[in-house]
Amino acid sequence: MHLYSSGTKGLISNMLSAGDYITVDLLQRFESEQFAGGFMHSLEEIRLEYNSSQRINFTTTQDKTFVIGGRQAEKYYGKFEN
Repeated sequence: MHLYSSGTKGLISNMLSAGDYITVDLLQRFESEQFAGGFMHSLEEIRLEYNSSQRINFTTTQDKTFVIGGRQAEKYYGKFEN
């Protein structure tokens, strides 16, 4: 399973656990192997077995959640007054 986000900026790390497996996804909006390579190097240093896929290029369309996300607390709790 993978989590994809529209409007990703910079570097995002997602981790999921299911059964005996942990999946780590690194999503980045820039060209670099530095972070993925460094992460895998760290796993090798502690002798943790892992599998790595090739890079997966993808695009997602923006949805309306990026606009309304900031107003959800206000809609749920109502306006706060002092």
